[in-house]
Amino acid sequence: MLKDILPGDYEYILELQMIVDGSAHVRTLVDSIPIHHMFVYPFLDTNLQLVRTTAIAPSVKKSILRDALTGLADLHDKGIYHTGRYFSVLLCQI
Repeated sequence: MLKDILPGDYEYILELQMIVDGSAHVRTLVDSIPIHHMFVYPFLDTNLQLVRTTAIAPSVKKSILRDALTGLADLHDKGIYHTGRYFSVLLCQI
């Protein structure tokens, strides 16, 4: 998946990506295209926005939430604090 980054944010976000590289619960880039200010992320077959969450078993919901919170904790451990903009969507959908 390609994601274009604002030219003024490219270096900053690239530094953040390098800090969390290797975290099992944070999606990190696999490559970048600096001349076009783009990051390359692994393609995911699906995401929670494409799934009816009412059809997901409670145990699976707990696992998803645990993984999301673990990713958030990984960010905090590295001094990165998420704004909550997308995380609140996840909590509302689960």
